Amino acid sequence: MAHQNIVMKKIKTLNSIVYYHVFDYINNFDFFMGIHKEEKLIKCYLSNNFAKEPLTVIDFSDPSKQIGSIPGINNSTAIRASFLAYKAVLNNDFPEILSYVSS
Repeated sequence: MAHQNIVMKKIKTLNSIVYYHVFDYINNFDFFMGIHKEEKLIKCYLSNNFAKEPLTVIDFSDPSKQIGSIPGINNSTAIRASFLAYKAVLNNDFPEILSYVSS
């Protein structure tokens, strides 16, 4: 049986930035992500106050950079959510819901 581990729900698009609320149902945790379409980067936040400094910035335009740990966010959750965001950037497709399902 498959389990929906991570679900990202789009909350708004503003100035070429798509904002998602990320839910990790396995670890009972949530955080927020802003995907900058044109700059090919994501910013992670613990709250939906996007005016605050992000926890981290991941730059997809530089393939030599690796996704490191994000303070306050489970590593496997951060990596899976970042992968979903990266696929959205590559495909230039930002649906209402992105999800990661494990079996």
